[in-house]
Amino acid sequence: MPASFYKYLYHATQEQAQFRLWKENNIDTKHIVGKPFPDQFIDDIKFGLQDAMQRYNQTRQIFDILAAVKRTAIPHHATFLGWSLNGVDASPKNA
Repeated sequence: MPASFYKYLYHATQEQAQFRLWKENNIDTKHIVGKPFPDQFIDDIKFGLQDAMQRYNQTRQIFDILAAVKRTAIPHHATFLGWSLNGVDASPKNA
């Protein structure tokens, strides 16, 4: 996980804790300097999303290729080997 994610979690947790202290207990924490929002966080999110989409598309291409092989190669080999497809004899003698 990128370092900016941990920095963001620290930032968000501190911000939420300070907000709840004020809202629920009326405790002012303005004098406590919070951790800043990490500049790199948005870019890391974009890069991670692009990377995930690229891996998804590559996987989709592999599945498409496998589906094409299944549609073409399996019936051909079943016929060649004399196998039955969906209960129908696919051997050459019955072609």
